[in-house]
Amino acid sequence: MLRQREDKNERTSAKITVGLPRAMTYYEHGKLWQNFFTLLGCNVRVSPETNRRILDRGVSVCSNETCLPVKVMAGHVMEIADKCDTVFIPRYMSTAKHEKCCPKLCGLPDMIRMNIRGRADIMEVIIDVDKGYERTNKTLDEIAHRLNISEKAAEEAFEHAVKNKLNADARARLTSEMEIGSFNASKTVAVLGHPYMIYDRFLSMNLIGKLKAAHLNVITPDTLPHDERIESAYPYFGKRNFYGIGSDNLGCAYICEKNPNVAGIIYLTPFACGVDSLVTEFISRRIGNKIPLMILTVDEHTGEAGFDTRIEAFLDMIS
Repeated sequence: MLRQREDKNERTSAKITVGLPRAMTYYEHGKLWQNFFTLLGCNVRVSPETNRRILDRGVSVCSNETCLPVKVMAGHVMEIADKCDTVFIPRYMSTAKHEKCCPKLCGLPDMIRMNIRGRADIMEVIIDVDKGYERTNKTLDEIAHRLNISEKAAEEAFEHAVKNKLNADARARLTSEMEIGSFNASKTVAVLGHPYMIYDRFLSMNLIGKLKAAHLNVITPDTLPHDERIESAYPYFGKRNFYGIGSDNLGCAYICEKNPNVAGIIYLTPFACGVDSLVTEFISRRIGNKIPLMILTVDEHTGEAGFDTRIEAFLDMIS
């Protein structure tokens, strides 16, 4: 009887296609969630890389005040809504002890539901490592009920695919198109910013690819181990509740400042990002004139010609 029930559960869940939008935290944990739903027997469909059509669809359903990455997320959800049974959007509160996620990640499922207005079914799970996994387990149980599988199966899949890998070596999570260089190579440029900005080739206007084409070694915060970044995140190391991505970028910038192989730093930020407004100010004050620093701000109206001109000027400065 138990085997028959398990077979029924496997057949039921296999009929469900879960959509993963290629935006926001996909660039950090997309592989983990893909493995999670695969272990549960679901079909997984990932939206295509960001393009003008996806951006425009997101802009069309979001208010002007919505930040660029959330507009892009909405566009990706719209893109795959009719190709899957449900769209998975995790609610990240924190991914490490004594850290907090950006407010837009804390409320992302609600923001998307409000903006797309019923055009897609949204499934979520709550991640709050700082406070523990009690709320995570409750949302995993809800997912289990929706997929008609046991709560234990969902919790075991999460344990195996996600839980112990949230802050593992980021290099293992990067896909081939995100390949980054060595921290100790010469002629190095550090590209800082939110992963969903610097690794999205459309939003970043292929910044990393253009720097590589100029025969430069490119590093990102993911080049360094998580603990090393956090320990270098002056003035916030040891204090509670600073944004995790802010600590990553602060720590990487201060390490780069001391490394003679790093010729310059480019910080890519979406317009009106509250976290970046703090982080870039701290970096600018700390680094001063010790190493060239360029802050590139983009939104949905940014043109690639002007973007490229600034990159070329920066490369001339560090050459």
